[in-house]
Amino acid sequence: MRLTYFILIVFASNFVFAQKNVSKSPRPSWVNEITYSNEAVYDENSGYQYLLVDFQDNFIEKASFKHFVIKLSNSNGIQSNSDITVAFDPAYQKLLFHEIRIIRDGQNIDKLNPENIQVIQRESSMERALYDGSLTAIINLTDVREQDIVEYSYTTIGFNPIYKGHVSNTFYHQFAIPVNHIYNRLITKKEEYLEYKLYNETKVPLIKENHENKEYIWDLDGLDFKLFDDYVPSWIEIHKRVSFTTLKNWNEVGNWALPLYHVNMDTVKKIADSITKSKDKDQAAVDIIRFVQDKIRYLGFEDGINAFKPNQPEKVFRQRYGDCKDKSLLLASLLRSVGFDAHPILVNTYLRHETINELPSINAFNHCIVSFKIDDKNYFVDPTISDQRGGLKNIPIPDYGYGLLIKAGEQALTPITQKSKPLIKINEVIKLDSINGNAAFSVTSNYTESKADGIRSYFNSNARDVIKKEYTDFYRNLYPRIEQAKDIQLLDSDTSTIDELTVKEEYFVKNIWENSATDNRIYCEIYPLVLETYIDYFKSANRETPYYLGEPFTYTQTSQVIMPEDWDNDDYEITIKGPGFKYDNEIFCTGRKIKIVHKFDLLKSSIPGDSIETFLSKIDEVKTEMHYYITYNPDRAGFKVSWISVLLAIISTLTTTGFAIYLYKNFNPAPKVPDTNQAIGGWMVLPLIGLCLTPFVISGQLFSQDFFNHNTWIGVYNKEAAVPISFLFILGGEIIFNFFLLVFAVFLIIIFFQRRTSLPIFISIFYAVMLIGSIADFAATKLILSSFLTEEDITESVKAISKAFVAAVIWIPYFQVSERVKDTFCKTRVKKPTMNEKQEILHT
Repeated sequence: MRLTYFILIVFASNFVFAQKNVSKSPRPSWVNEITYSNEAVYDENSGYQYLLVDFQDNFIEKASFKHFVIKLSNSNGIQSNSDITVAFDPAYQKLLFHEIRIIRDGQNIDKLNPENIQVIQRESSMERALYDGSLTAIINLTDVREQDIVEYSYTTIGFNPIYKGHVSNTFYHQFAIPVNHIYNRLITKKEEYLEYKLYNETKVPLIKENHENKEYIWDLDGLDFKLFDDYVPSWIEIHKRVSFTTLKNWNEVGNWALPLYHVNMDTVKKIADSITKSKDKDQAAVDIIRFVQDKIRYLGFEDGINAFKPNQPEKVFRQRYGDCKDKSLLLASLLRSVGFDAHPILVNTYLRHETINELPSINAFNHCIVSFKIDDKNYFVDPTISDQRGGLKNIPIPDYGYGLLIKAGEQALTPITQKSKPLIKINEVIKLDSINGNAAFSVTSNYTESKADGIRSYFNSNARDVIKKEYTDFYRNLYPRIEQAKDIQLLDSDTSTIDELTVKEEYFVKNIWENSATDNRIYCEIYPLVLETYIDYFKSANRETPYYLGEPFTYTQTSQVIMPEDWDNDDYEITIKGPGFKYDNEIFCTGRKIKIVHKFDLLKSSIPGDSIETFLSKIDEVKTEMHYYITYNPDRAGFKVSWISVLLAIISTLTTTGFAIYLYKNFNPAPKVPDTNQAIGGWMVLPLIGLCLTPFVISGQLFSQDFFNHNTWIGVYNKEAAVPISFLFILGGEIIFNFFLLVFAVFLIIIFFQRRTSLPIFISIFYAVMLIGSIADFAATKLILSSFLTEEDITESVKAISKAFVAAVIWIPYFQVSERVKDTFCKTRVKKPTMNEKQEILHT
C-alpha cells in the first residue's frame, strides 16, 4: 500500500512538471521541409496509408523531429488515427508540437490547441513490474472523416544525460504497411565519429558536409512493404533499416558502463554475512544466489538515468526489490565478496546470438545477468529468474547468445550458451483391474533445468486446490471419468547439484474402456497428453522467414500398462526424423505387461522457412504414431472348448493309462529276502504327500491357463496374436506331457499304497521325467519365443527346474538305496492261475 501511494505521489508530481514540458512551437530552423504526394494509395490496406514518414535527428541540438502524413480511406482508418499520442520522458525531454491539422478537399483545418493536450502516465510495461516514468501526450481529433489527410509534427528536445553524449539509433526504411515517402536525416558535427550499418539491402545515404556540420540523408519510398509471418524468431528482422552509432567498439560501450556499476565493497561484505553463514565458498555462493533470485522482488523504475544506472546494492538489499540491473549488481558484488570473479553482463533477450552482428551501442541490450568464474571457466546466472535450484556449475541459463561483460579491458562480446538441454521424463503405470473395468493410474514426472523452474514456479504460484483441479481436468481430456486418488506430491531438493524436481500423481479411472463406434469391440487408449502440448505447432505454409520452434528439449515418456491377463501383441518400433527434431516410438508386449515408449528430441530452436511444410507433415506423422489402442472383442470372450486340446488330452490319457496298466500287470521285480514287510512310514511319507497333491496341481494348471480355450488356438493360427505358429507345438506338447504326468501320478499313488516292488523304480523315473520335462519346456520356449519371455517368466521357469532338480537329487537316491524302502515295498502282484494251472493244481 505504501509503495502504491509513493508511485501515485511521484506520478502526480510528474503530471504537474510535464505540463511545462509540452507546448506549441514553430518548426526548428534546422529542419528540412519535406513534401509528400497523394498518389499510389492502397485503399484496401487497413483503411489508411502513410504518405510521409519524416525523421530528422540533430545531434548538435540534441533534438529529434518527427513528421507524419496519413491518408484515411474508411472508418477503420479513422478509428486507428484519430488519437495522436507521443511518449516522452519529462526528466530530460521537452515536447514541442509544431502542427496538427486535417487536410480536407485541399483545405487546412488546424487541430493544434494546447488546451486540448492531455498528458497521462501509461506505463506500458507495468504488467512486467517495470515503471519507466515516461509520459504520453494525447490529442484527440474531432470531426475526422473519410478521405481526410491527417498531418502532424513535433520535436523532442533533450537526450538522456546518462548517454554521456553518445548516440545510437535505428531508422526503418520498410514497414508492414506501404509508405509513400520515407525521409531520414542525421546532423552531426563534422569531426564527430559516426558509423552506420545497412540491413536487408537498404540504400546508402547521401552525405553532405559544410565547414561545421555533416548530414546523412536517406530519401526513398516505402511502398515495398513486407508483412511479418507468425512464429518468427525474435532475432530475425526482415525489414530494411539502417543503424548508426557514435561508439567505435564494444570496449567504449564497456567503458561507458563501468562507472555506472561501481560498488563500495565494504558495505557489500556486511550484506553477504547477513545472508549466509557458510564457510564453504561454493555453498555461500549458492545461498547468495537463492536469496537474490527468490527474496529480492523484481520491480524497476526505469525512467531517465535509471534506465541504465543500477541502484547500489545496499539500497536494493534494504528495499528488497530491484530491476535486472539492480539484482545483477547486487548478486555480482555479493559473489565477489565471497571470493568469486563475478561481474554483471549486458544481454539482449530478443537478438540473442545476433547481438554480435550489431553495431556497438548503448541501446544494444535490454537485460542484465551475472557472469562468474570457476576454475577459469565462465558460468552465468540470471538473478531475475526465481525458483531455480542446482549446484553452481549447473544453474540453467537461457540461450542469450552474447553479452557485454562489465569489466575493465573487455574488447569483445562474451558468448553465452546453454550447457545442456532441459529434460522431461514421464513414467505412467496404468493397472487395469479387468476387461471393460476400471484402472489405477499413476504418473511420475521428472523435470530438469528450465522445465523444472517452470513447474516449481507454477506450484509456488498456485493454491493446491487449483493445481489439483487443473491436473485432473488435463487428464480428463483423455479419461473423462478420472478422479484423483491421492494428493499430488512435489519432490524438490535444495541440496541436489542438478536443477530438477519430480511430481507424483495417482488417479482412479472408472470404466477406462470405451465402446468402438464401428463394431462391438471395446478399447482403452494410451496417449502422451503432455507431449502433445509441446508439439502443438501453428500451421503455416512455406515462406521466406524462419519458423520458431521453441527452446530445444528432450522428452521421454514410458507408459506401462498392466493387463488383467496375458496379452498378445506385436512389438513395434519406428523413428521419424524431421527438420529440427527426432521422434522414436517403441512398443513391447510381455505377458500381462505392455510398455509404450515415446521419445521426442527438439534439436533446433528454429528452422528455415522453406522447411515448414516438411516439418509440419512430419509432426502430423508423429501425432498419428502417438496413439495406441488396446482393443478387445467381446465376441471372442468367454470359454469355447478346443476340440484339438480335448483330442490331445484323450490320446495322452488313454496311451498313458494303457501303458500304466501294462506295467502294473507285468512288472514285478523280486522283493528283498528275507521280507520284513514294514509299513509305510518315515521319510517316505513326504513324497507320498507330494504324489497325492500332484494330480490336483496339474489339473489346476491345465484348466486355468487356457489350454482348452478355442480362442487361444485360433488366435495363434490366424496370426492375431504376436506369437509364431510354432507356439502351437509347445502348447500341444504341454497338454500331452501334463496329462501323462497326471495319469502316471495316479498310477504311482496306487502302487505306493500297495507297496509294490516296482514303486522305487517308477517313482525315480517320475522324478527324472519331471526334471527333464521342465528343462525341455524352458529350452523350447526360449528357442521359439525368446522375444516374449519376461523376467517373471524366466524366474518361474528357473524355480520349476530348481524344484524338480532338488526333488530328483534327494528322492531318486533315497528310493534306490534306502533299506527302509526295500523293507516296505516288497509286494508283488499275485497272478490269477490260468485254466491249465488250475487243473494242474487239482491233479496234484
